[in-house]
Amino acid sequence: MLNIEYQFVQKVLYWQEVLGDSDYLIQYRDVVSKLLNGDYKEADLEKLAGHNVYSVRVNHSDRLLFTTVTVNGKSCLLLLDVVLNHDYHKSRFLKPQVLRQFLEQNVPEAISKGELTFVKADSLPALWPNPQSKEEEEPIEYQKVSFYNQTFITLSDIQEKAVKTPLPAVISGAAGSGKSCVALAILEQAVNQYTEVPEKPLLYVTQSAKLAETMQSMWLQLPAAQTEAGKKVQFLTSQQFLAQEATELKHKKAQDKTDFMTWLDNHIASYLNAAKAAKQTLSKDFQDFLKNTESMYQAFRYLSGYLPDNPGGISARHEQFKNDNERQWLINAYTSYKKTHDNEKNTAFHPEFHTLKQSDRFDLVVVDEAQDLSGLELKNLRRAARNSQIAYCMDSNQSLKDTLSQRQFLLSSGVSHVELPVTYRCPGHVVDLANAVLDIKQRLTGGLADKLEYARIIPSEQQKANPGFVQWVEPNELAKNHRLNQLAQTTQFAVVTLPRWKEKAKELFKTPLVFTPEEIKGLEYPHIAAYRLFDHDTCNHASKQINHTAVKSQQHRAKPEQGDASFAPHFNQLFTAFTRATQSLAIVEDSSVHQRKNLLTPLKQTTLKLTQNPNNNNNNNNPEPKPTPASQQDWINEANKLKHLGKSEQAKAIEQQFTQKTVEQSANKQNTTLPLQKINQISKKAGKKPVPAPTIRELAPETLVMALVTAAKEKKVFNHERLANPAELEKIWLTIPIPTRKRQYSNLFIYSLHHYNKVKKALGSVSLDAIYKKLFTVKTLSLTVNTFGLERSLLHFLCDNNVTATILHHQLTHTPALLRSIPTALWIQKAAHESVSTSLLFRLTVSCPHILELLAQANQGEALEKIPLMEWFEEYTHAEGARMTPWVSLMLAPFKANPDLRDVNERVLPLYKQIYYLSSSVPSFSPEQLCRENFMVIRDGVQCSVTLLHALLFTREGSNLLRRWLDKNPESLAKIPLEFWLKETHLFNQTLTPLESLAIEGSPILERLLQQYPELPFKIKPEILYRQSHKGSMIQCLAADQNLHFLTRILTENPKLIAQIPANAWYHHDDVQETTPLYWLASTVAGRPLFQFLLEQHPALINQIPPSVWHEKPGKPIANHHREKCVLLWLLQDPKSYKILDLLADKLIDSVSVDELHKLMKPVIGDVLKYLGGDSQDGRVFFVKVANKLNDPMLKQGISLKPLEELLFKNKKPPAETGSHSPQFFSPAPSSKEEEAPSKTMEWQNQ
Repeated sequence: MLNIEYQFVQKVLYWQEVLGDSDYLIQYRDVVSKLLNGDYKEADLEKLAGHNVYSVRVNHSDRLLFTTVTVNGKSCLLLLDVVLNHDYHKSRFLKPQVLRQFLEQNVPEAISKGELTFVKADSLPALWPNPQSKEEEEPIEYQKVSFYNQTFITLSDIQEKAVKTPLPAVISGAAGSGKSCVALAILEQAVNQYTEVPEKPLLYVTQSAKLAETMQSMWLQLPAAQTEAGKKVQFLTSQQFLAQEATELKHKKAQDKTDFMTWLDNHIASYLNAAKAAKQTLSKDFQDFLKNTESMYQAFRYLSGYLPDNPGGISARHEQFKNDNERQWLINAYTSYKKTHDNEKNTAFHPEFHTLKQSDRFDLVVVDEAQDLSGLELKNLRRAARNSQIAYCMDSNQSLKDTLSQRQFLLSSGVSHVELPVTYRCPGHVVDLANAVLDIKQRLTGGLADKLEYARIIPSEQQKANPGFVQWVEPNELAKNHRLNQLAQTTQFAVVTLPRWKEKAKELFKTPLVFTPEEIKGLEYPHIAAYRLFDHDTCNHASKQINHTAVKSQQHRAKPEQGDASFAPHFNQLFTAFTRATQSLAIVEDSSVHQRKNLLTPLKQTTLKLTQNPNNNNNNNNPEPKPTPASQQDWINEANKLKHLGKSEQAKAIEQQFTQKTVEQSANKQNTTLPLQKINQISKKAGKKPVPAPTIRELAPETLVMALVTAAKEKKVFNHERLANPAELEKIWLTIPIPTRKRQYSNLFIYSLHHYNKVKKALGSVSLDAIYKKLFTVKTLSLTVNTFGLERSLLHFLCDNNVTATILHHQLTHTPALLRSIPTALWIQKAAHESVSTSLLFRLTVSCPHILELLAQANQGEALEKIPLMEWFEEYTHAEGARMTPWVSLMLAPFKANPDLRDVNERVLPLYKQIYYLSSSVPSFSPEQLCRENFMVIRDGVQCSVTLLHALLFTREGSNLLRRWLDKNPESLAKIPLEFWLKETHLFNQTLTPLESLAIEGSPILERLLQQYPELPFKIKPEILYRQSHKGSMIQCLAADQNLHFLTRILTENPKLIAQIPANAWYHHDDVQETTPLYWLASTVAGRPLFQFLLEQHPALINQIPPSVWHEKPGKPIANHHREKCVLLWLLQDPKSYKILDLLADKLIDSVSVDELHKLMKPVIGDVLKYLGGDSQDGRVFFVKVANKLNDPMLKQGISLKPLEELLFKNKKPPAETGSHSPQFFSPAPSSKEEEAPSKTMEWQNQ
């Protein structure tokens, strides 16, 4: 009965975040009924032209937006928004960012590039096969949906509970249980509750930069994001959060795990030395404890949450804390580390162990993947949340870093807990395999990480009914597996592998959708291939711990004596990879590898049983439909989706493989990489013990290569003429892979580049340099090689580090013909570098500018000229996640130079000039590019951002390029906001703005800025004018430059700045010319009026400037200046400066001796007497004091004071006292060529 009634209930879906509660929809019941019954004319139906989006009139002024969607094979109405007053522009759904996502992902038609227009419509797609008549009205059930990850979903009851649970809260959930969806829903719920713009921002934070970018993209698809409150939601990584909030770290260097391990090694060494000095005997167990530094690092991350406030909360059940002595040692060591770390004199910090001082910074904090953060990072985030409004979303089974669970720590402070136990993503058999991985992990680690960790994931009822398909594929059978080969041609298939196998996976599966477990976190695909995820040292070690018998799960909390928690992170990676599949999972692994047999055999048996299960979706009774290869449009859509989700690497790979013919494709035709099966065969053959000293000429090449490698390792000589035989050179050096204990090298050539000195010694009389000379050809440099899991050209590989780059530089320097022969396409070829794709040109600017210099020199720069200009301005992602162009990287090369390239500044300067001429006719950048702050500079581990605008101004060539660009595009200056000229960049232990850079370079752009921004004098900070840079302060540069007018305008229009400039800024010595700003002002016609203005506006300067400054002379000769002249003499020689002398009279006369004063007066006495014969009162105060001081001594020198005395004391007009009055503005004219001659073009203007 209930089933029959439910069948006739007409379901209508509605977008809750836009429309609110279902009660709001009651008023539209009649209209909805008309739509369900097909009464379209009465409903006044309109359709968005070209799209499956409709509107219907609900009253005389408002309209209801809706669409149709398919749910369980049935077409349903989905209500989207109510448009008031027929004003579509105010609809939250029709906002560009929201609508674009909806149209791209949920409507089959292509997006129109024109205006969105609604037109009359006569019908809708059929909502069901046999619509009911008007007389048979059925009840309507409204069901709310949410928009997540570009599709509409319905939250389960438990997910709804998680969204509405009181904060603070921990939300634990299995893979596919909807944690990230709940995280966004919590933010959306909070934003929708604001009636005004919140006082403080809201924060989403996670450890992964890619996940933060993905979630931000999904947030921007939501209507809530378009509101004023929604715009205050920030998406940050944990490190970005710390950099933003912890201002005390502004000038400190960020450290990583390697730095911590160095400190820990030193701390342990000090402890052992102290124990030895005290003749203290350490037990064997304690010595073993001190050797396990990885375990200590994990313990520190755990301890950081409890110490120093709650040491009693540390659980003794964890292996690291089971022993009282060991636990206390760890606590003492952590305390010592924190004391060093927190010392104000410490110039570095570790993000995982820094205590945030600021609190109550955000109205709400949502932490996603909380299991990846340290205890102290989690504590900092709670401190930052106002009133503890924080939600932690976590899954300890997906922790890719830690062995210890932080859940108990989070729940120890009155935090509520909600569990999401059901996965809605994975089908039944995939869940079975994921649970098998959990079973193995729990057996290895001794049990669950904490009492709340789930032992197994539970599929939803729908997923139980859908077992999906799983299979085990041996690598040597991969080529014959038509199913996977066909799936790989679709956008429904992705490969998950370890970083070192990514490029190999792309080659084997011929798909760009290849991810690491960390990269695919947060994503899902119908079909997943787990490729060589077990090919790892952790799995080799795990196999030794597992018996041949079936694995039994340990569904209890871990017991210290029963397991090793260090296994957890890697098995969590396996679990993460498996649980990305929504339909099928293929494990591609070599089960015959002896080191992993105990681990892989039972897992393979489980997989085979599931494969043969009659319920398997791919059995004979229910065959899987043959996949249809994706069209080019399908790949474009997939690339767009990945871009929106922040997966730029895979999106670019799609574009390169399917949407354009790239240089890589042509280069790959020369790929000499052997098939995987052949490599394995050769590796096994080469793995046999080589003959230590072979004398047989017919020795197999594989054995010959391995013999040389063995000799190199053992530092012995292996002299064999065949190694240098020209006929066999390529075969021996370029085709035979070399497996070692740590990694596999593509060939002997690559191996020798990494172990140059060892191989050179092992070759004995055979010259390695002679071999290199023959091997270094264009053909060889163009070969595609696999190095450490990355495939790129050999030339690209050589430019990866200083050692190989030095070898390449040597070869190119001594073989100019080779340099000239390398095609341009090879220099701009793109390839993976540390998991990101960059061009070789970019790598050269980052780490090999000395090789780029060779290109600039070859054939008068012809090779450099052939590189398309726009290649210099293409953005790439740094390994650290930063964005940069080759141009900006080159601009910054002098500032981030490697210690081994100290002359990098001299090397790159010719390149600046070369690019300057190359770009003479091409618009190199837009105002938006100039202002965008997305370029990162890494130097000494310090990370900072800089705009292209500022990067250009670091050099004179760049400054000239910017000036020329402004000459050609004068309207563009108005498009650069003033704030970007005043934006501070922190580099090389100094702070600098583009404005200061302009002053340093003496750029005429300064005058344009004054014309464009009249408010500039009132926006500039005083410290910008006086702080020191590598070429002095802005005041020093402007005072000595033709841009003095700029300084004059700034100070006269905003005199308040003068009092805010420290006095020493005016007499600070310039290290270059050893003179002061005051000297420059006094020695120029244009500067002396500003000199007077300074003293009148800020009389305190007179007493603050040391007397010696007035008598100092330049330390070095200055062009067009007399070195013997001091400030006082310059003033004496210009009658227009006598007012300055009056202001300084007491200071000057008291500080000079009679003899010195005589020397100063002697060359100007005639002009002074002549001046005093006029009517001007300026200077009379000063010269009265001069006369009084000289008096008799002057007579003794043969200079009569009579005329001077008569003029000063018998003149009808008494000398005027100096006052504080001064004009407000004056206009300096261009200075004359003869600085000594008084100028009549400088006029003061009263206003």
